[in-house]
Amino acid sequence: MTQKKISNKFIESNLQEFTVNNGLESLPEFKQFEHLSNYLTISKYHPEAFDSGEVFESVDMDAGSNFGIDGGAILINGNLMLNESDLLLYSKSKKLEVVIIFNQSKTSASFDSGEVAKLGSAVQNFFEDNPKIPLSQELVELKTLYNKVLNPDYIRMIDRKKYPKLELNFITTSRHQADETIMAVAHQIEKNLKSSNEDLASVDFNLLGSDYINDTYEDLTNRYTVKIKFDRRIELDNIKDVYGSYIGYLDFPNFLELVTDQNQQIRNNIFYENVRDFQGLDNKVNTEINETLTSDELRDKFILLNNGITVVTKQLTPLQNNEYELGEFQVVNGCQTSNMLYLNRDNPSIQNGLFIPIKLIHTQDNEVISKIVKATNRQTPVPDEAFVALDKYHQKLQKFYEITSRNLYEKIYYERRSREFQNSDNNIQKYKIVNVHKQIRAFTAVFLNEPHTVASQHPYNILRSKSDLLFQDTHLYEGYFIASYLLYFINSDITKRIIKGNPFTLSYYIALMMRVLVTGNVRLRHFNGKELQNEYQILIDVVTKVEERQKIYPKLFTMLNQVKADFKKENQLKSDKQVIGYRSFKDEIIKKLLKNKSA
Repeated sequence: MTQKKISNKFIESNLQEFTVNNGLESLPEFKQFEHLSNYLTISKYHPEAFDSGEVFESVDMDAGSNFGIDGGAILINGNLMLNESDLLLYSKSKKLEVVIIFNQSKTSASFDSGEVAKLGSAVQNFFEDNPKIPLSQELVELKTLYNKVLNPDYIRMIDRKKYPKLELNFITTSRHQADETIMAVAHQIEKNLKSSNEDLASVDFNLLGSDYINDTYEDLTNRYTVKIKFDRRIELDNIKDVYGSYIGYLDFPNFLELVTDQNQQIRNNIFYENVRDFQGLDNKVNTEINETLTSDELRDKFILLNNGITVVTKQLTPLQNNEYELGEFQVVNGCQTSNMLYLNRDNPSIQNGLFIPIKLIHTQDNEVISKIVKATNRQTPVPDEAFVALDKYHQKLQKFYEITSRNLYEKIYYERRSREFQNSDNNIQKYKIVNVHKQIRAFTAVFLNEPHTVASQHPYNILRSKSDLLFQDTHLYEGYFIASYLLYFINSDITKRIIKGNPFTLSYYIALMMRVLVTGNVRLRHFNGKELQNEYQILIDVVTKVEERQKIYPKLFTMLNQVKADFKKENQLKSDKQVIGYRSFKDEIIKKLLKNKSA
């Protein structure tokens, strides 16, 4: 069925901005809309999920041969799961909150009962032991991941009364709610899926239109403002680089106004500066908070027993009657408190008479914000890697990016704090921003010669295992910059179809091979002297020119495709995603590069 052009001007505007920010301009509109839909439905759980182009490909289930499903994802404890390494990392909390999402997106301005039914049938087919309709390779790999979650080693960590949750989202540009007939179809699909899949704790079929798209997009991009009544406060004396700071407390209704959206759902995106995600009800601290909130004897002492929350806002406007309007704000400390209060929101005793301590800081200085984040989150044990991007080395690395990019046509930016450049005056596109996760992956693949590790390990695990090889004080900043710059150009060339076939999955291998083919060096011995400086200069002179990259691609892809085809055949593998995590595949690539060098 041919998709209709989007007629809703608000969606059209948001889609255009989203597309430009993520470098998706070369895609047809319906595909851009599919990516936007996946971004919205997944980011409401994990706001930082889409930090690179390959994530869009990972959750895209529609490669042209699929039936009824455009997008699919598994989330573990609010984090997008891309491989088994992620599952292993998240299981260390000894609890697994599993959500599986399936999306179908239509640019038309109406709901179609036949298309709604098709999504239900496709999802039912996914869960069958022997699917009647052949699954696409993308769905086969998603099902493999889901089955790993249900492995005996992990399933015991799942509270079967609450999880796994299944969420189906049918997304259109309609300004109106679905009619009763379509809602009945969706409800019947929920019942059928729940009754036929005993592993599922709940099934929700959501019929989503233009209000959801526009409201959620604005929420995720932090464009909303919130009004709170803050009459119980003390204003602190003048502090350098801080416009204003207050200590006080909020009543519960005003607190809820701060942390929930227009659908009365908690705003997960305001907690991304917290180095700890919500730890769940079983966490010792949260159990104690819950006991305080549910105890008639202790509830009124909550303000004495709890440290409260720390809010940093870039916009703060005093209004009348002790009201304040906040914009671009973050709860930098107090994620556990906020979530426990939200979970108890229906308790009548909490709605009246409960007060929450709050520290409110109005500043736009990034260094001040970084120090506040580090200080407020040091009060309880947090892994050191959670603070790595706030260290001095990263401050200097960020400055190196800034200075170096001034003299380059294509600029990239190093983001030490999450969303540091969002809504900035420079209007920086997201795909030009390198966060600490992307930096770890880039350097590990390009200079440590380990793209297989990038494919199979979470960045925090890479940092832990290679702490003596990453971000050392003696390391030249050039290595980190050029590794990211290589990845930027390769992903850009894929998006612009200069590289054919959409090989985002192989981008880290392509970057490693590009470095070796350009410089002739398979492995560097040191990252702190002339060897790296020479490597940097050779690369910066070549990879910044599209015509020079195009001279290298034919040879690179001839080598890569030959090794890949042989490896797949030998190991009976079907997709690139199955190949990239093998050390032995990387070793074959290195052998090919060495053979090319000696030829």
